[in-house]
Amino acid sequence: MKRNLFVISFCTLFFSIATNAAKAQVQTSNVAVTIATVTELTANNTSLATFAFTNGAELEAGITQPNAVNLAYKSNKLTKITVKALGSGFFSSGAGSTDMPVSVIQWKKNNVGSFVPLSTTSSDLSASQAKGSSNFGVDYKITPGLQYNPANDYAVTIEYTLTAL
Repeated sequence: MKRNLFVISFCTLFFSIATNAAKAQVQTSNVAVTIATVTELTANNTSLATFAFTNGAELEAGITQPNAVNLAYKSNKLTKITVKALGSGFFSSGAGSTDMPVSVIQWKKNNVGSFVPLSTTSSDLSASQAKGSSNFGVDYKITPGLQYNPANDYAVTIEYTLTAL
């Protein structure tokens, strides 16, 4: 009987040690992630978009330049893109030149909708851009007519703004 009790005690102790040795040790850790609002806008044509008028028909009918500027954006929020002129008119240093209003420029998203006159007030170029990244062109049409003096350097700056909604 003592021998059986010893064997049972030994087996119990052995299984107890083996069971404790086989238990997995588990630990946990936390990971914190911070994601800032990302709104990036790039214009691939930051140099001068040139329109050269050489005759009366072009001045009166205008010249259209598809994809005069290409805008690329990235954002992790819904956004909109606006366009406006940074001054009320073209300016020229040419002798006898006459300042032209920015409204002689019309713009539209490439192949979408109708042309809209440019102004100093922000206008929606793209009212709702989805999250992600993409690009699109902006078409310009310039129709100065015959009332402005000849000059080689009429210029205006156009601003595009990407805003998170």
